[in-house]
Amino acid sequence: MSIRCRGVDQVRTLAMVRGSGVHSSERHVRQFKVASLELERSRRIKERQATLRRIQEIDSRLLEIDGLLARHHQALGLVSVRGVEPEARSARAEQPIDPPREGHVLRY
Repeated sequence: MSIRCRGVDQVRTLAMVRGSGVHSSERHVRQFKVASLELERSRRIKERQATLRRIQEIDSRLLEIDGLLARHHQALGLVSVRGVEPEARSARAEQPIDPPREGHVLRY
């Protein structure tokens, strides 16, 4: 019986044994990092959605408050200072202020 010599194509290299040059422990670590990054990404997406929902709720509440303020100002006979020219403000400031009718003073 003769012993055959192995050719170059029959020799198994370390890269072939360990899977394309990546050690099994390194591969495991990379897979774990990928999984943890995917979990963090999904958590951040949910956090972002919750934050956007809260912002929308705050904006809608601010609109409600503006509407309520406008109604109360109208009921009190107050004119909103927003949108009034500076000349009208100064003319209004020169007019004498009426004393409060019911003893309540509106302060801002």
